[in-house]
Amino acid sequence: MIGLVNLNRKPIHKMPMTQQVMMWFSGLRGALAFSLTLHIPSGAATLIKTTTLVIVFFTVLVLGGSTVPMLKALKIKVRA
Repeated sequence: MIGLVNLNRKPIHKMPMTQQVMMWFSGLRGALAFSLTLHIPSGAATLIKTTTLVIVFFTVLVLGGSTVPMLKALKIKVRA
């Protein structure tokens, strides 16, 4: 999506690919997905909620825990 926005921006205002990757990597971590499962009326609602929570916990722990190494790998400077 940002790539499309970059097409209409001046070169000085374009978002670098490394920052685009970091935005994708950080994401929302499943908050929206879990909230949507709360409204499932079917008999499989418990299974869907449980599966969604497992995925949310995985992304929070693994992807969230690896945010700093990812910033370093992409060589994105952060303010201290």
